[in-house]
Amino acid sequence: MRILLITPPLVQLNTPYPATPYLTAFLKSRGYDARQADASLDLALRIFSANYINQLAAALPPPAREEPPAVRWFRRSNHRCAATIDGVIGFLQGHNPGLGNKILTRRHLPEGPRFAVLAELAHHSRKTGMSSAQQILTDHHQMAKYLASLYIDDIADTIRLGIDPWFGLARYAERLSAGLPDFTPLQAAVEQRPTPIGRILDELAVKYLRRFQPTLVGFTLPFPGTVYGALRMARRMKQLQPELAVILGGGYVTTELRSLKDPRLFDYCDFITLDDGPLPLLRIVQRLAARRCGPPLVRTLYRRAGRVVRSAIASSANICRRALPPPCYSDLTLTRYIDLVEMPNRMHSLWSDGRWNKFVLAHGCYWHRCRFCDTALDYIGRYEEPDIANLI
Repeated sequence: MRILLITPPLVQLNTPYPATPYLTAFLKSRGYDARQADASLDLALRIFSANYINQLAAALPPPAREEPPAVRWFRRSNHRCAATIDGVIGFLQGHNPGLGNKILTRRHLPEGPRFAVLAELAHHSRKTGMSSAQQILTDHHQMAKYLASLYIDDIADTIRLGIDPWFGLARYAERLSAGLPDFTPLQAAVEQRPTPIGRILDELAVKYLRRFQPTLVGFTLPFPGTVYGALRMARRMKQLQPELAVILGGGYVTTELRSLKDPRLFDYCDFITLDDGPLPLLRIVQRLAARRCGPPLVRTLYRRAGRVVRSAIASSANICRRALPPPCYSDLTLTRYIDLVEMPNRMHSLWSDGRWNKFVLAHGCYWHRCRFCDTALDYIGRYEEPDIANLI
C-alpha cells in the first residue's frame, strides 16, 4: 500500500503545516510506505512565477471604466512583474539575499496600491518613537522582505479582484465552508467549471498521482480555507483512479462535521476521521490492507447504503502521545518555503516570516476552565505531557 498525505491549499507558506509530517512519521514507524506533499506551497509557487504572470495578464477581462486599483496597476505593470517575480520569490526563499539591495532602492519593483501603507508606517514611527513600525523601517533586510511581501500582496489582490474572488494568500474559497449549514453550495462550486486557480488544482492532483502512484490519499483540513482545494483535488483524483481511497481529517472536520448527516460529501472521499489522527488513520490502513477484514475503525465516518455511518468504538481510544515518533519532513524541500512579512509587528511576523518547527509540546489542556474551549472533546480535554528526550 502506498499512502500519500497532502496539505491542500491554502495555509501559511513559510513552514510546513505539522499534520502530514507527524502522520507520515507515524505511518513510517509502523512499516508503511508513506509520502507527503504540500499542495498549498506548490500552488503558490505556480501562481507567483513569470509563466503564470503572463497567463494572468491574458486571463483578465477587458478593461472597464471602473475597476479595482490593483487590477489597473497590474495592466500597466504586468511586463515588469513577469521580469521580477521569480527573483522576488527566490529572495523570499532566502536564495538571493543580494536582491534586497535592489528592492530597497524602490525602483526595482513595480509598486502597486499596497505600498501606500509605507507612508502610514513612516508617520506612525515618527509620532510614537521607537516602535515596531520604526524597527522594520530601519532593519534593511526586514524592510526589503516587507517590500517584497507588499509586491506579492498586490499580485494576490489582482488575482482575487480580477479573475478569482475566492483567492487569498492563506486561504482559498473560505466562505464556501465557514459555518456552512448545507453542502449544496460547496458541491456546486466543486462541480462547476473550474476557475483559473481550480485548473491548477486539477493539474496538481494529476501530478501527485503520477509522481507518488498512491493507493490511499489523506487530506488534512485544518481550516475552512482548505476544504474546497481538498475536494477539488480529491474529485480529480477519483475521476482518474476510481478505486483510490481518500480520507479527510483535521481540525475543520473534527469541529464542523462531527454531526454530519449529508452523505454527498462521500462522493469525494471514503472516510472522515475525527480528533487525533494516528489511530483512526492506522485502523483504516489496516482495514484496507486486509481487504476490509482488519481491526474495527475508530472515530471514523463513512457511507454505507446511502447513509452516514459512525464507527462504534469509543472516542477515548488513542495512541499515547509519548509513543509517537517526532515529525518527518521527507518529500518537503524546506528551502522552497516562502517568508512573507504580513505586518511590521515583530510578534505577528512569527506567523508568516521564517521557518519554524511546529512541534506538539503538550497534548490537550490541563486547566479545563476557559469558557470558550470545548474540553468535553477528548483531543482537547485529555492532557499528556511530552517526552522531552524524544522531542529534543
